[in-house]
Amino acid sequence: EAENSEKGEGLRKLIQEKGEFIALDERDKKEAGNRFLKEKLRRARATMTPQALARIEAEVSENPIFLNTMLDRLVARAGEGGQITEAMVNDLEEDWSSVNVFQLGDALAGRKPETALILVRRLLDESENDLIGLIGMLHWQIRRFWKARVLLDEGNSETGIARQCRLSPKQVPYFMRQLKGFSRRKLE
Repeated sequence: EAENSEKGEGLRKLIQEKGEFIALDERDKKEAGNRFLKEKLRRARATMTPQALARIEAEVSENPIFLNTMLDRLVARAGEGGQITEAMVNDLEEDWSSVNVFQLGDALAGRKPETALILVRRLLDESENDLIGLIGMLHWQIRRFWKARVLLDEGNSETGIARQCRLSPKQVPYFMRQLKGFSRRKLE
């Protein structure tokens, strides 16, 4: 997203001065996520059904922090050497899109910092203080808001936005309500 944001320019310059900046196109991002996913499964001696693999690749393969957190949780559910099924991914999807995440989105969109901080604390407690996982989850959610805002600003329908952002039918009303609280500028 930083490539599309004026605010990302300073970060890009800093990285170029101190390291190496490699901008991946969408296909390269997906391929890197898929390689990471397969290596993580290999190390855990776990397998994943083709249906589960397709769901994970479609949902989070472009977000390494969130992908790592989700894979850790799926592997823990399956047990070492176990098989991850689509049903397990569906169950976990309910966790990622739980009402707490939507409540946090509402608090952020409504500019209610006290409520947002309380919800962050609850989410950390529920995830055993997995700060990296929480950051990954927030990044994933904000990225979806940004993508949806761009699509909405371009005149896409709610149905089209839901499809492109991979929202379940029951997520759409909450997500669209939250989206109204964010401008593209704020999300960038």
